[in-house]
Amino acid sequence: MSNFFRKYYLSIILIAFFALTRFYNLEHRIIFGWDQEQFSTQLRNIILYQDFTLLGPRVNNDLGFFLAPYFTYILVPFYFFSKLHPNALVLFVILIDMTFILSSYFLLKKIFTPTHAHWFLFLWIINPQAQNYDVIPWWPLMIPLGTMIVLGLLYYIYHRPHFLLWIMLGVVEGFFINMHFQFVFVVFLTFVFILLKYSPKSIPWVNIAMYFGAFSIMFVPLLIFDIRNEFLNTQLFIKFFFSSTTAHNEYFSWIPVLKNFFQPFTLSNNSILAVLFYGIFIWITLILKKVHKGFKSVLYGSILITAIAVLIFFTVYAQRPSEYYFMFLLPLILIVFVDYLMRIKRKLAPILVATLLLVFNGGPLLHNVKNNYGGLYYKNNIVLQVKEIVEDKPFNISYAGISVDHGFAYLLDYHDLIPQIGAPLIQIEIVSNKENPIEGLYGIIIPPELEK
Repeated sequence: MSNFFRKYYLSIILIAFFALTRFYNLEHRIIFGWDQEQFSTQLRNIILYQDFTLLGPRVNNDLGFFLAPYFTYILVPFYFFSKLHPNALVLFVILIDMTFILSSYFLLKKIFTPTHAHWFLFLWIINPQAQNYDVIPWWPLMIPLGTMIVLGLLYYIYHRPHFLLWIMLGVVEGFFINMHFQFVFVVFLTFVFILLKYSPKSIPWVNIAMYFGAFSIMFVPLLIFDIRNEFLNTQLFIKFFFSSTTAHNEYFSWIPVLKNFFQPFTLSNNSILAVLFYGIFIWITLILKKVHKGFKSVLYGSILITAIAVLIFFTVYAQRPSEYYFMFLLPLILIVFVDYLMRIKRKLAPILVATLLLVFNGGPLLHNVKNNYGGLYYKNNIVLQVKEIVEDKPFNISYAGISVDHGFAYLLDYHDLIPQIGAPLIQIEIVSNKENPIEGLYGIIIPPELEK
């Protein structure tokens, strides 16, 4: 055991550091908003009534198309064993995060060196943006894991292109593109990788056909839905991409988003620095493509073209994306910068960069582990207070404030509390009156008829 620790002590310390920054106080930090309530309701219907939904998240907004419901499906065992309590999301987040960090370590150790893997882990750990998204139980949580799995499959396909690996690649990409549509850029990276690796005469068309077949199978739930509903989702897909939904085209609306997303690297809210950082990322990727041979050269060529394609896409799209739309890119950025720092042959360079980032990101890292007073823990406690107040009496409920109601309907149902029209009205509000019973951000206004 001592030999094992001596060999892997740095890896163990980094994984423990990751767990500390992600899981400390997690039960008081995890959210339970509209998205979580939506798929929790689907899970309740699946477990109680065997009513399996065919639709997952909707892309972008209520004008978008639907993805397949695999995220909901993989949550079924978690909700089953928690007896439908959303606390299941805590365990789910822990499992996905640990799977990501361990798979990233072993993959990068295989492709590069243990030192590359250690620096990647450390830079991921001290990134407050990654820390924030690593603990949100929703679809984008899955994207970094999907990116790393695809890179691993491409590595093995490059060295041993067995048809089973191509089938696995199709299943994996079909699965993760249904987590969040941003994964289409990882699929694009795969196509570029194939074009760079193979000459036109050596393209393995049979394997690619197997890949496309496996990829297509992952959309069966949506096909069944469309057959039953006059191809409604297909129509939504076409309208989303080929009809205008906004009055003004904002071709460079992605710049403020990149500014926010890159703040843990640029340590600034300056848009020019964000664009400059992205430009440096592209430039370094080009350098690495030229100095490497074999798989790494093809990989960096694929990352380079994908990075440029991302800017072209969001410029043409001309609508402001959200910061988490770029989560697929974060593992690629860290891989590029870590490899570059390892190659410049200045041993202090990665240490100085990591120290600088840790010092300036330390405040946000600590802030992110504080209680989320509008989260699941406090919403659940508010509902328990309502249950204690009403006992077996009829009641109705209302909410004061924007989005205050998100998550409460599911929790009320879970605790067997059914509001009734015309009954005494309890109001849940964002706290403004300290005399009201308070839990986190929330207060309760109790009608006289229910006061004890």
